[in-house]
Amino acid sequence: NTAVGFQTAFNLTTGQYSTYVGYNAGGIGTITGNSNTVLGYNAGYDLTSGHSNVLIGNSAGQNFTANNNNVVIGIDALESADAGEHYNVAIGSETLKTMNQPNGDGNVAIGFQAFKDLNVANPKGLAIGYQAAQGATTSTESTYVGYESGGSGVITGNENTCLGYRTGKDLTSGTANVFLGKDAGE
Repeated sequence: NTAVGFQTAFNLTTGQYSTYVGYNAGGIGTITGNSNTVLGYNAGYDLTSGHSNVLIGNSAGQNFTANNNNVVIGIDALESADAGEHYNVAIGSETLKTMNQPNGDGNVAIGFQAFKDLNVANPKGLAIGYQAAQGATTSTESTYVGYESGGSGVITGNENTCLGYRTGKDLTSGTANVFLGKDAGE
């Protein structure tokens, strides 16, 4: 293990093969998980048995405890997740910020505030682009690709596909829609 910074990996016990860098990185949790890379102020602050995570950025994965196999890069990315969220990719500030559900697994969010408000079990979603599906709260099995794809309103509908600049801008509770091209579904 490597730990650099004030109170970094402060309670590391049996965890192995990990790197912690930054003030409070790995924070106060009793760390038993292996193969974590944690860089940034308060990144992985509550981490305990979680393993095989990459957390980079201030408060990235801050509330992680038993979370596994996540890649989190960005300030406040996947910040609220605290135990049941695995196999996620969150790249960009505030991506998947409010996700805190058992089985909140298998999401890909890339871009500033992509899937910021998503907080549902078994979402299995994809959001790529600046604020893509930012307001999706309980949307599952949906794909949003493009600048503000899915708009910024609250999205509760499932199985939607929005591809292009501001596609599905007014989407809320609609299900099984396909919007393709600039401003489609506006």
